[in-house]
Amino acid sequence: MPKPLTVKQQYWFDHIASAQRNSQSLSDYAAQHNLNIKALYNWRWTFSKRIENTAPAKTAFVKMLPPAPPVTAREESAVVILPNGIRLQLSALTPLLLTMLLQC
Repeated sequence: MPKPLTVKQQYWFDHIASAQRNSQSLSDYAAQHNLNIKALYNWRWTFSKRIENTAPAKTAFVKMLPPAPPVTAREESAVVILPNGIRLQLSALTPLLLTMLLQC
């Protein structure tokens, strides 16, 4: 379980969260609130590393889904290219199927 944030950490975390909620760039947010932009970026990096360290370990296993029903000529398909270069052609992409794929 991660340690609670200190007062200083909470201060910077709140500013970063506020910038994200307002869809502002950190540089615009820092200028608007008279904050040191370098410190704001450093704290964002620190928090991102803290989140990475508390995330569950990734596994090499891939969750497989049952095959989709046969595709007719009228159904649409989508192509997804993964970061490792694998190209997936998804036929009959429904909102339910998309949700299932994104949860893996």
